[in-house]
Amino acid sequence: GVNVLDATCTDQQTFQAVCTDACMYDSSAYSCIKVVCSLNNVPNLVFDRNSMSPFFPYQSSFPASCQEGYRVGSNDHTSPLIGNLFCGPDCGFVPGCLPVSCGMYLPPINSKLLGSADAREVFFGTAAVQCDEGFIIEGAVAPACANTFTIMCGDDGTVRWQGTGRCTPRICDCPGAGECVTTRISCGQYSVLPTSDVLPEAAWTPNRDYAFGDKIQLRCKQGYSVRINFPGINRAGGACQKFFVDECLSIGLFRTSFEEACQRIQCPAPAM
Repeated sequence: GVNVLDATCTDQQTFQAVCTDACMYDSSAYSCIKVVCSLNNVPNLVFDRNSMSPFFPYQSSFPASCQEGYRVGSNDHTSPLIGNLFCGPDCGFVPGCLPVSCGMYLPPINSKLLGSADAREVFFGTAAVQCDEGFIIEGAVAPACANTFTIMCGDDGTVRWQGTGRCTPRICDCPGAGECVTTRISCGQYSVLPTSDVLPEAAWTPNRDYAFGDKIQLRCKQGYSVRINFPGINRAGGACQKFFVDECLSIGLFRTSFEEACQRIQCPAPAM
């Protein structure tokens, strides 16, 4: 058979030499060349192609600046905008321009990130969030009844979104598409949650069959306050509100069946 010798050149490059009938290795067809890296092969890099050559020899460095949303060798948005790239033995620059991370993103209740069932780390750019079956984007109207919205991970490491960024139960054919027949939608009897009390003036009886549109006025118990993003809460009232309204929705469930209303009060650390 034919023997092939792998030989190592300087700067970690290799060539092959073939064993010939003359009992000698013939390497005349092979030669080593100096490793050269090209800036053109570095994604998301900013450099002036008109005023400089993109080619750099092995082990040389280049003071690099990445495009918006990227940092040299880091996903941290607080990392310096400029850093050194080095020409490595595989003809590529390291460490390269990496996308800024916005950390772990937990989709709002009744929704999920497309392509992922749970929370996951999101990077500079956009990602789609889809409401669960039976839910649409809060504020969506007919005929679209949209159930998908976009989140944006910014250069500052912050996630932003379109609209309210929440999903709400789909009412009939979605808000604005027609009236619901309330007598056909029942939520059954109302069970008061252990973290709240029904207000004395509320028209509530334990054995009543509640229908779509019926509401119950409640108050969080001592040590609890209403979540600031619970529907119907006036955010201008501050973070420690006690009163809220539960209601029978078009899907035959009370809102608090899937969206917690009261949470434990947490006081900020006192200023010393």
